[in-house]
Amino acid sequence: MDFVWISILTLCSSLGYLCALKMSSTHSIYILKPLTMALIIWIALSAEAYTSSYGVWIVIGLCFSVCGDLFLMLPSDRFLQGLISFFIAHICYILALLTETNSPSIVWMAILLILAFLYYFILKPGIIKQSGKNMLLPVALYIGTISLMLWEAMGIGQGIVFSAALLFYISDAVLAWDRFVQPFRLGHTFVMVTYFSAQYLFACSILLM
Repeated sequence: MDFVWISILTLCSSLGYLCALKMSSTHSIYILKPLTMALIIWIALSAEAYTSSYGVWIVIGLCFSVCGDLFLMLPSDRFLQGLISFFIAHICYILALLTETNSPSIVWMAILLILAFLYYFILKPGIIKQSGKNMLLPVALYIGTISLMLWEAMGIGQGIVFSAALLFYISDAVLAWDRFVQPFRLGHTFVMVTYFSAQYLFACSILLM
């Protein structure tokens, strides 16, 4: 199927998911969230370059993201399992970026590390309160990993790749704030808009590599 039509189907599925969130339609949520990611993976696989090292790692990362989505959707709390799945997805994205990246600025690395430390210490009380001290290390590792992913994306020289990494970074930052600091209205909607956009851009970036 033509790339444009798959993209339109992805947009319709993602909008349907957001509507299902608003209406609290559990069955629709369970169907439309993985369906949207499946369509995004389809976009990635439709690119001729998906067999390149970059493409393979992106596709694997998308698949682990689906696993993370499924864990976070379960009625029982599977936050740790979801965190691990997305941690592996980010490792895959980093490996993809390493196949293409130039040398990112050390200054930006320092800035991202400072932001990561500050954000971690803001989240720390909420993490302990909601999930216990055992979650401190996994969350710290996750923050460090997604910061590294964003830094690596800066060295690609492709706006679509940097935008994908930045949107994922913002999505996870908002998700963590909403979960561990202060829930806010439309927080989950914002998280999902940035999340789907990031994954879509990662899939599309294979076309340019």
